[in-house]
Amino acid sequence: MRQCVPLILTACLAGTALAQERPDEVFPQQLSAKTLMTYCASSSMTDRGRQRQRYCAGFVSGIEESLRLLRIRSSKQPVLSLCVPENATARQFRDAFIRYAGRPATDLNQPAALVAVQALQAAFPCPAD
Repeated sequence: MRQCVPLILTACLAGTALAQERPDEVFPQQLSAKTLMTYCASSSMTDRGRQRQRYCAGFVSGIEESLRLLRIRSSKQPVLSLCVPENATARQFRDAFIRYAGRPATDLNQPAALVAVQALQAAFPCPAD
């Protein structure tokens, strides 16, 4: 029994260290643009970097999907000026976010969703009527 206690204690400490090592596995309620920019610009040379890039692409793609649905539902009074080509990809959305968030004028302390909306509007404007 005495040998089990150190083994259990070691396992608990290892689990705590692992949880502290990977804090990004917990999805925050409100992600900052700064954090999302870190994910988007992660290196594709590591598995963790590729995972972060996929998270970013999925996040910004989700924003685009929401905006498209909002536009369809409010077609009588368009709220947003966003015209995304049918063949646009999640990578293009991620790249649009990186370009926009990388500008010196962008406030990265804002919510990531807000900056993603601004980035998509800047990257995919609607033609003037």
